[in-house]
Amino acid sequence: MSKLVFKRAVKSESKLRLLVTGPSGSGKTYTALKFAQQLSGGQPFAVGDTENGSASKYGDEFTFDVLNAEPPYTMDKAMGIIKAADEAGYAVVVLDSATHFYKGDGGLLELVQELGTSKYRGNTYAAWNDGSKIYNKFLEAIKQANIHVIITARSKTQYVEDPGRKGSMRRVGMEVEMRDGFEYEFDVFGQMTTEHIMYIEKSRCSKLDGKTFTKPGKEVTDILAEWLKGARALDGETVGDDLLKLDDNCVKFVRAMRKDLGHGGTEEHTAEAITILEKYANGTSKQIAKLISAGDEWDEATLKNLKKFIEKNEAVVAERISTIAQTLN
Repeated sequence: MSKLVFKRAVKSESKLRLLVTGPSGSGKTYTALKFAQQLSGGQPFAVGDTENGSASKYGDEFTFDVLNAEPPYTMDKAMGIIKAADEAGYAVVVLDSATHFYKGDGGLLELVQELGTSKYRGNTYAAWNDGSKIYNKFLEAIKQANIHVIITARSKTQYVEDPGRKGSMRRVGMEVEMRDGFEYEFDVFGQMTTEHIMYIEKSRCSKLDGKTFTKPGKEVTDILAEWLKGARALDGETVGDDLLKLDDNCVKFVRAMRKDLGHGGTEEHTAEAITILEKYANGTSKQIAKLISAGDEWDEATLKNLKKFIEKNEAVVAERISTIAQTLN
């Protein structure tokens, strides 16, 4: 057995995982869009809308690209929205709302019910063996995205009988209309009320923990932006000072090239890639291939296709390279 070694913990820069919940009319969609625009630095962000185009009603106030999701609201569709936004290079994706993918037409609850009937002879409890695997994949898609993820979900008021007043009920809080514990998967969980007040119910950011905000906006995202800073990371990997001269243009270039060539774009960057970047102006197609694949050699057929792509799209490649050159100088 290899020796287990502890190392000093380092806070790396990270991407936000934020859940905003509330009843109808509480302003959760508007708040999510406001946060997304501020976190994206005014650049267009992505929105997956299950609320019959409700997000687009704010298209005159915020700059975003929308994908209007329609039934069936499968978990695969929810994961696809997050993945598509990540691969397209958006800084932020908003999923409004996750509740449809849980209890809507074709959602997880409906799927589990169908599986209980068709596969488990009416045993819905057993069907959750399958349902939980799908649900966990959804949670993993949220956690693994290389961009900020903001999700909204509906909630409803919880009432219990008041022991001090027979026959009367009292409000005890808000119940999120998702699977139990969903809210604890996020960095920050805020509940909105119909008075447009946000209560921070859970936060890994100590400066937000337990705070209350009326019509929340920049005062919240400024705190979050500062908290998300840390040691520089590329594709989730902490890197040294020698790479700090690179900004996100490098990441965007590599991902864009990989996407153009039909690759996933999730490989880690390496020191060797930096060396190649600094020499890219005179680089061969093989060197560029090495950069895109983070050090792995490609076969001759792939290199041939890459060379054709570069020749055919020389202006596009040159523009991307020029952007990176300004960063390196």
